[in-house]
Amino acid sequence: MVRETRQIPIVQPDELKERLSEARKRLSPEQYLLFWLVAKLGLTAKSAYDLTLDCITINSEGRLVIRPAEAWFALPKSIAPIMKSLAQAADSSWPYKNPAKAPALPVMHSVIKRHRMGTEIFQNETTLLRSSAIFAAMHEGQLDRKTLSAITGVSKQTISEMEFLVPADIHSLVSHDLVAARNRAILGNNDD
Repeated sequence: MVRETRQIPIVQPDELKERLSEARKRLSPEQYLLFWLVAKLGLTAKSAYDLTLDCITINSEGRLVIRPAEAWFALPKSIAPIMKSLAQAADSSWPYKNPAKAPALPVMHSVIKRHRMGTEIFQNETTLLRSSAIFAAMHEGQLDRKTLSAITGVSKQTISEMEFLVPADIHSLVSHDLVAARNRAILGNNDD
């Protein structure tokens, strides 16, 4: 029996980089941060827009980290100052000593009205951008389902469907020497 699977919309990683570059030029820094959270990190637009102060802090190494799903994620140094200024604008006493006891104040709601976000920031391609970001992460070698899910909130079912889109050579993480030695042993060409 043939089972039909739904096609997941994606653009290739190079095209996604071009879209990120274009968005940086087109959008304000705060709007670009929202775009980046979806198109680079792989969050849903809703989870990026509804990010609250209890999910943003400075870690022990001095890096700004966010927790959009289950795990904390360090923002790149090029994006972190934007998030820091939004967090401080939401509450001047941020960062808190204990983020778990912090107020759940949204930080992105001042950037743009929710109903305008899809058309103005994402140009009606929110799902395409998110799935492309997840695919790009997998394409670059992030193949641990649990980590992807913990950072982005993407379902393990979606990850499993997307694994079929990743080139087969990405899945081969064994050293080439070991593969060659194994092949020699299988073919009986091993001198050992």
